[in-house]
Amino acid sequence: MSIPSVTVAYNHNMGAVDIGDQLQATESLHHRVYKGRWQALAWTFLLDTVLVNSYLLQLHVWGRSDSACEPSRTQRDWRHRLINEICQAYGQTGRRTQLVWPVRATAMMSCA
Repeated sequence: MSIPSVTVAYNHNMGAVDIGDQLQATESLHHRVYKGRWQALAWTFLLDTVLVNSYLLQLHVWGRSDSACEPSRTQRDWRHRLINEICQAYGQTGRRTQLVWPVRATAMMSCA
């Protein structure tokens, strides 16, 4: 009995999904969500997926011998690299806001 080509292709490429799931499980954004639960869970899932996929892509693209960049070996190193580059690119462009504290009334004021 012959195996359909779709089944062979699925079984051959299934490892990529498993690797992504494993990486997402090891370096996930774990935090409790109290308000807006489903929106926060969807955002966390999407952010985790983007981070894992970008890590796998940089391994694939930068791991070639003709690449000028050195790939990050661990996902944690990749996330630190992303954070540092985002902060360098966008961290200093905005102006700092000054906190303005409201003046408290310490005595009764008269309108006379």
